Amino acid sequence: DRAKTLKPGVPLTPNAPQIEELFPTTLLLSWKAPSDGGAAIVGYTIEQLLLQTGKIEQYQVQEVTYRRMQGLVPSHSYKFRVIAENQVGPSQAGVWTREIQTPSL
Repeated sequence: DRAKTLKPGVPLTPNAPQIEELFPTTLLLSWKAPSDGGAAIVGYTIEQLLLQTGKIEQYQVQEVTYRRMQGLVPSHSYKFRVIAENQVGPSQAGVWTREIQTPSL
């Protein structure tokens, strides 16, 4: 019997990130690395949704599973999700967080 060589695939879909700290204009997100699909994860994309406008912005991180989100607007609502990427390509976009309201100044 020959051992089958499985071709690597994209990473599994990440779970929703956790909010570790929350301030009027910044917050700290963290998440658990998903299964890498057989090829090491090289980075993550964080999607930030501002609910008042529907605008989505993307931020890149490499080799870590946290990011301080800065430049947030006080008293506004946001959601965040994570996409993992390896050499094969990006995962499906992860689950959005619950609605996060930044405190007022």
